[in-house]
This record gives sequence, C-alpha cells and structure tokens, in this order.
Amino acid sequence: MELHVPGAPVVEACRKNGFLIVCAQERVLRLVPPLIVGKEEIDLLLEALDNILDEMETKRG
Repeated sequence: MELHVPGAPVVEACRKNGFLIVCAQERVLRLVPPLIVGKEEIDLLLEALDNILDEMETKRG
C-alpha cells in the first residue's frame, strides 16, 4: 500500500493495535497477515488503518 506520508508512524500505530505491518520503502506498507485469515480480521485491519490514517491527516492539518 503506497502512502502520501511516511510509513513508520503508521507501522507503529498498527503494531499498538495488534497488527503486523512493515515498511517496504519509506512510504510503502507491506501487510503481513497470518497464513489463515478471515474476513473479520481483514475488516478489523482495514478499519484500524482507516482510523490511523484519518488521525494522521487531522494532525497534519
């Protein structure tokens, strides 16, 4: 997932929410789901990412 902001703060916020995500490049996230993942877990991750990115956008102003 390519971002318009640095990925490190997103990675840290996701980690605090229990999701394993790494930066592939400064502004590129690599999602690292378990081998067996259900729709519910994917929905939780997407909701968390949406909230984190919204919060970062609000802070940027």
